[in-house]
Amino acid sequence: MNAEILTIGSEILAGDILDTNGRDIAQALAGLGITVSRRVSVSDHIDAISEAVLNAMGRSGVLVITGGLGPTPDDLTREGVARAVGVGLHLRHELVEPLRQRFRDFGFREMADTNLVQLTLPEGAEPIPNPVGTAPGFRIEHQGTVLFSLPGIPREMKIMLEESVLPWLSAHRPVAPIGVRVLRTIGIGESDLVHRFGHVFPELSDVEVGFYPQLPGVDLKLSSKSFAALDKAENALRAVLGRYIYGVEEEPLAGAVGTLLVSQGWHVGTAESCTGGRIAALLTSVPGSSRYFDRAVVTYSDRAKTELLGVDPDLIKEHGAVSEPVARAMAEGFSDRSRIEAVIAVTGIAGPDGGTPEKPVGLVWSAIAVPGETRAWRSMYGGTRDMIVTRSANVNVNRLRLMLLGEREIP
Repeated sequence: MNAEILTIGSEILAGDILDTNGRDIAQALAGLGITVSRRVSVSDHIDAISEAVLNAMGRSGVLVITGGLGPTPDDLTREGVARAVGVGLHLRHELVEPLRQRFRDFGFREMADTNLVQLTLPEGAEPIPNPVGTAPGFRIEHQGTVLFSLPGIPREMKIMLEESVLPWLSAHRPVAPIGVRVLRTIGIGESDLVHRFGHVFPELSDVEVGFYPQLPGVDLKLSSKSFAALDKAENALRAVLGRYIYGVEEEPLAGAVGTLLVSQGWHVGTAESCTGGRIAALLTSVPGSSRYFDRAVVTYSDRAKTELLGVDPDLIKEHGAVSEPVARAMAEGFSDRSRIEAVIAVTGIAGPDGGTPEKPVGLVWSAIAVPGETRAWRSMYGGTRDMIVTRSANVNVNRLRLMLLGEREIP
């Protein structure tokens, strides 16, 4: 069964408001096995609404609309839907007193009669209760399509979706659930991913594979009506991709590293220059990070590197602050002073100024010290200052992950 999502609001088309409703609805429908084939946004005009509803009803079995159910003149969803299905509007008198009581519950002595327009629904529509707001939604069926109209306010939409829409669909439009599994990768691009596991595609014939590039890497979304096929696909991909997979579902990179640190009884600290504490923020972004994160220092100046980390000032004079020897000294100095098992140190030029031909903007030297070993890397990152900092933070947290896994080849 296919579904469409129609978002109504000129403010969305103007870019003033981000449409998060469409994402939440699509994810919820996918959990029922209902595939969303289109997401459309239209302005607050009755002709645009009516046309969009007609088009969607001609293509899909389910249509979910958000927005345009308030009491203001630009709330025209009710009129647009009524015109599209060829019915009139009817004031639902049984809903008037409950709405007046809702306003009294909100602290208003009286409700303005202009709010009654919210109760004027297309003929034949079934009201959908709104537990947290004033505008009810409605459900109406027409020529094989079931249409749900919900408020655009996310907190109202979500609770009505969960309490009314999804249960109704489960009871009246049951379909086989679609299994979804997400494998999270880092350190490998889309084209390399396809190159590496392209030969196993014949084994994934019952599985749809989606690629979702985002920081810190590329997520692989596996979808199938066969959970056995999902298991087979995951095993095949893990056999090929190995260390590039750091987590599943919504597991963050920091969570994966934290699990490894806790399993070894280790703690981690950071000594940061160009990243300004971004690595520490990444490592502590997950609940329970106090189990493995110890401390951090941000040493932008040469004096701070000497006073807080014990870096020899002559080393900085000879090689410069952005260099392999200084990165190693930062990591080892902080490790010696803190007695932390794992230390990540970075020093670089995040820009947009400060670069030279020998040491351009985007150059970052990193080092990680663990008991008995310190490893260092020279990296070049492109993009804006924020992109350089963010990429450096994620890359070095992943390097620690690979060291904890015992990998010798670490890019």
